[in-house]
Amino acid sequence: MSVNPESLRLPLIYTAIMALAAVLGGVLAAGEEVDALVLIVALFGLLVSPLVLKWHRAMLFFCWNSTLGTYFLPGQAPLWLSLGAVSLLLTMVDRTLHQGQPLVSQPAIAWPLVVFAGVVVVTMLATGGVGIQWLGESGLSGGRKYMWILCACLGYFALTGVVIPVEKAPLFYGLFFLGGLTGFVGPLAGWLGGPVAYLQYVFSPVEGVAQTATGFRVKGLSSTGAAIVAWLLARYGFGGVFHSERFWRIGLLGLGMLLGLMSGYRTALVTYAIVLAMMFFLEGHHRTPRLLVWAGAGLLGVALLIPLTPHLPTPVQRSLSFLPLPVDPIVRFEAEGTLSWRESLWKELLEDVPQYFWLGKGMTVSTVDMESAKTFEILGASRWYVSYLTGEHHNGFLSVIIPFGIWGLLALLWLLGAGLWVLARNFRHGRAELRSVNAYLLASYVAWMVLYFSYWGTLYWALRDATGLLALGVALNAQAARTEEDNAAG
Repeated sequence: MSVNPESLRLPLIYTAIMALAAVLGGVLAAGEEVDALVLIVALFGLLVSPLVLKWHRAMLFFCWNSTLGTYFLPGQAPLWLSLGAVSLLLTMVDRTLHQGQPLVSQPAIAWPLVVFAGVVVVTMLATGGVGIQWLGESGLSGGRKYMWILCACLGYFALTGVVIPVEKAPLFYGLFFLGGLTGFVGPLAGWLGGPVAYLQYVFSPVEGVAQTATGFRVKGLSSTGAAIVAWLLARYGFGGVFHSERFWRIGLLGLGMLLGLMSGYRTALVTYAIVLAMMFFLEGHHRTPRLLVWAGAGLLGVALLIPLTPHLPTPVQRSLSFLPLPVDPIVRFEAEGTLSWRESLWKELLEDVPQYFWLGKGMTVSTVDMESAKTFEILGASRWYVSYLTGEHHNGFLSVIIPFGIWGLLALLWLLGAGLWVLARNFRHGRAELRSVNAYLLASYVAWMVLYFSYWGTLYWALRDATGLLALGVALNAQAARTEEDNAAG
C-alpha cells in the first residue's frame, strides 16, 4: 500500500511546530535571556526556511535596498548581506542538482568585479586581517566595511542567479526599488518610543532623526522618497509620468521628491535633477516641441520657488542651500559647515596618497584610534579629524586609493566603465517592454557615479548601490541577450 506524501505534510508540520514550542517554552522558563534569544532566532529561521528556499531571490531583491536587518544580534548586519550569500548558495545547489536554467553570464562586469574583490582580500590579508571584534579579534576594528564590500560583490552574482522573464520584470524591479520604502520605519519607531521602538531591532535606525540648529530632519526619508521616484520612472518612464492623463503619477512623483528633500540631503536634489534630465533626453523629448514647454515650465518653477523658499520646512531649505536661493542663513551656515570640514579632511588625506599608493592602508582601524575618535567626538572635536581616524573619507577617489591603493582604483574604474557600457547597450538594444526601466537604470547609474566621485562617495556604503543597479540591468536583459545568441547560432 503506497502512502501519498502530500497526506503526511500537515501532520509533520504540526508535529514539528509542537516540538519547537515545547523546547522554546522550556528555555524561556529557565530565564537564560541570551541563550533564549539565540534559540528564538534559530527556531524562527527554521520555521521560515521553506519560504527562503522558495522565494529567496524575490526576498533578496526586496531586501537589497531595504533597512531590514538582524540588529538584535552581534554585528548588527543588514539582512541583504546574509541573504545574498544564502541566495547564491541555493541557486548554485539548484543548478547543480537539477541541471536547470544556466546562470546568467556577463563577463564584461563579472571579471572586473572578481578582480576588485581579489584586491580587497589581498589588501585585507596584507594589512592585519578582517578586524571583526565580535568574532573574537582584538586590536583592530572596522572589519564590517570589508564585509559590506565583499558582500556587495557577492550579491551581484546572487541577484543575477537566473534570468528574469520579461513578464516578471515589473515584479522584480518593483521589489528592488520599493524595498527602500522601509527607510522611515526605524527613525519613526525611535521617535515614537514605547513598544514601537522595538521595531529598531528589525529596521535600521542608522539613518535616523538628526537634530539641527533650526529643528530636525529625518534622514531615512531619503531612501523612502528615492524608492517612490525610482519605481515610477522605471515603470512608466519620463513621458509616462508627465505626458499622461493619469495625474496621480505626477502627484506621487512630487510626493516622493518632497520626502527625499525632507531628509535634508543636498544629494537628493542633485540625483533627481540628473536622473530626470537624462531620462528626458534618453526618451527623445528634446527633439519635440515639448522642449520649449518644459523650458518654460522650468523657468516658471524657479520664479515661484524664489519667494516660497523662506517658508519651506528647514530640511527642504537645507537640500536647496547650495543654490542661490533665499534660504534661512542659519540653515545655509550649518550646511556649508559640512562641506568645509570635508575639504579639510580631503587636504589631509591627499598627503597620505603617496604612502598608500602601491599597498593600501586597508579598511580596519586600531581600537586605540577608534576609542580616540569616540572621545574626540564627545568632546566636540572637529568632524574631519574624527572621520580621518575612522576612515570615513566622503570622496570616491580617496575612499578607494587610500585603503586599496592604485590597484583597487584601477579595478573599480574598470568595473564602473564596463557597467556603464553594459547599461548603455541594454538601453540601445534592449526589448521595448524594458525601455523605461533600462533608461532609468542608466540615468541612475550616471547620477551615482557623479555623486560618488565628488561629494558623497564612501566605498563600503555606496558599492552596494552600484552592483545592485548593474545586477538588475543584467538579469532583466539576459533573456533578450540569449535570444540574440540563439538566433545568431541558428
